[in-house]
Amino acid sequence: MSELRRALVWVAMALASAGAASAADEPYVMKMPVTPTGPFPYEEYKALDESAIVRLCRDDDGCTLSLKMDGPGNLLTATERIYLSSFSLRYTTTLPNHDIQDGPYVDGDHHNQVLAYTQTKSAAGIVSCDVTDQDDNQTHLDLMEGFTIHIIATAPNLGTTTCVLTIFD
Repeated sequence: MSELRRALVWVAMALASAGAASAADEPYVMKMPVTPTGPFPYEEYKALDESAIVRLCRDDDGCTLSLKMDGPGNLLTATERIYLSSFSLRYTTTLPNHDIQDGPYVDGDHHNQVLAYTQTKSAAGIVSCDVTDQDDNQTHLDLMEGFTIHIIATAPNLGTTTCVLTIFD
């Protein structure tokens, strides 16, 4: 009977660890519609789930941010890799940043940093979508821990209807 019990415990542990591994590998997806109503330029922010970012990005190999702007007028994508420190709010990204401050960056340091970025231009205007460490507010500052998805549209009906962020390990 102890052999059967040991086997059942082993099977239960294997099933539990398989379920945990698949949940840990689940990508994080945030869809943000681009439906500006004005006034223009129109801006909108949406906070990302910090626990998902930590789960996917705070390990040895970091995570991939994939941005996709889509609509009847265009399709644009951007892919960047970020690495969160296991010990602090520091992070690095593969996005070439031309700011005075070079990485590693610090989340919550009062300096807004862009981690991934897409933009489409037409004669009618511009639509951009980015991931930033800026907080979910209109101050344009990075006052606390957390990341946001951010869209800007300078006019209505520019051919982009959605911005999708996918984060995967």
